[in-house]
Amino acid sequence: MSPETALLRIDAVSKFFGGLAAVDGVSFDIQEGEILGLIGPNGSGKSTMINLISGLYPLSGGEIYFEDRRISGLPPHRIARLGIGRTFQLLRLFQGLSVYDNVLTGTHIAGSRGSMVSAVRRALTGGEEAWMRERAHEVLEFVGLAERSATLANQLTAGEGRLLELARALAADPQLILLDEPAAGLNTAETALLERRLRALQGQGKSLLLVDHEMRLMMRLASRVVVLNEGKILAQGTPAEIQADARVIQAYLGSGVAQRRRKENKT
Repeated sequence: MSPETALLRIDAVSKFFGGLAAVDGVSFDIQEGEILGLIGPNGSGKSTMINLISGLYPLSGGEIYFEDRRISGLPPHRIARLGIGRTFQLLRLFQGLSVYDNVLTGTHIAGSRGSMVSAVRRALTGGEEAWMRERAHEVLEFVGLAERSATLANQLTAGEGRLLELARALAADPQLILLDEPAAGLNTAETALLERRLRALQGQGKSLLLVDHEMRLMMRLASRVVVLNEGKILAQGTPAEIQADARVIQAYLGSGVAQRRRKENKT
């Protein structure tokens, strides 16, 4: 995979809070249609990286490029309009609005931006507003919340709230989706649904940056994994390579993985 053809390129990015380096000289890329996993211990810089890509935090150093365009320093709404969607580790829903209206707010980010398919559909459905309403219904069906569309967001379960935030991120038809612990609070059935939906997004050509502590989900979905530790890249490679890396096992994955690997090596 070549950085020159990457959809997103992170080039020596740093973020300092006072004298503390939350992210320190990190470089990686995401290819079109790829699911890239980003893992690491708590405080390793994963959420900070998502906040830097989405423009919520300004960079202290380095550059970020999306579709060969420098997006470093752009405000979040402009980055979103370019085709980058995101979810948050702590849910940021409009609690007093319905599920449907929460998703409808996400469609406004798209404006006149979006894929060629979306542009054609906007024309065929009679304009922007009709497209927004159709898109909101579409993504709610996609994440399995269509029957809850009239429910207020504050009446959802934690797992349903996660799925709603995913739907809102998808509403603007982004090309790259940054997912900050989307499986947190999900039960087994909801996690299985999430996995199917993320695979379907990849099948549509979307690129995903996935941050999550659900390692089984991560290792099944990601084609490559980047491991952060204390703001720096500790390792990167395929899921198999990461699970076999002694440095990663010691810093993050833990003794359980090490014991399982020893058993596998004996058989």
